Amino acid sequence: MSPFHPGVYAGIERGAKAFSLKASMTTLDLTNPSTRKDAVAELAQNANAGVILLATEMISDDEYALFEDFDLPLVVLDGWSDKLALDCVTIANEPAAYRATTLLAEKGHERIGYVGSRIRIKNFPQRERGFRHVLEDMCLPFDEKNRILVDPSPEQGYLELCTWLDDNPPLPTAFFCDNDLVAAALIRAPNAHGIRVPDDVSVMGFDDEQLCQVIQPTLSTVHVPRHKMGEMAVRRLFEQTTDIRLAPCITMLHTTIAQRQSIKRI
Repeated sequence: MSPFHPGVYAGIERGAKAFSLKASMTTLDLTNPSTRKDAVAELAQNANAGVILLATEMISDDEYALFEDFDLPLVVLDGWSDKLALDCVTIANEPAAYRATTLLAEKGHERIGYVGSRIRIKNFPQRERGFRHVLEDMCLPFDEKNRILVDPSPEQGYLELCTWLDDNPPLPTAFFCDNDLVAAALIRAPNAHGIRVPDDVSVMGFDDEQLCQVIQPTLSTVHVPRHKMGEMAVRRLFEQTTDIRLAPCITMLHTTIAQRQSIKRI
């Protein structure tokens, strides 16, 4: 389970309580093509239920297509379908990354790199687009050698970043990262090579996980209102059952930036 998910679950439970609804959690395995249709069909058998589908790791259109004729009220959370008109609640990823990268530029950083997860869930390309739009709008150069994709697990990502740094590449003065786990690995790896964060390089994360305030230096990051996401998903689900005129929509929640010790003005 991602560290991101418990906060979302707490928001769902709080939202359900506000509407006097009962909330329960089940795991749906969509990785096996031979069994996933049956799993979705089994989920739909409870005629009195509605479903909030936490879709953070759902990438392919084939996975979303499983819910095209789903009979129960359905809200997709932290994901969306480009082909189906599903009710979705997600993060305003691109504007969030734009604001975070703008902050780095406003602190004097003209050479900014990008470190991301090699597993490209749907949120990450949007965050990268927001990052790149800042560079385009401010006419800042970008060296593709400073676009590094690593394993999403903290330890393996750290080892891969260490290997990259072993070649002593010319570093930008700041990095924007896909998420906090990657950013935490990026903080550790330079320290192991005598490169200091933020004195030599600044690091910006995304999600505002608990680890941001534990690691040293503490991590500047994009704060995601995960509780509000869960509550909003419950509200949309409830409205599906009470408003026959309700049109499906994609609801994007804005974020804020938590400035901590990992970035500095130059």
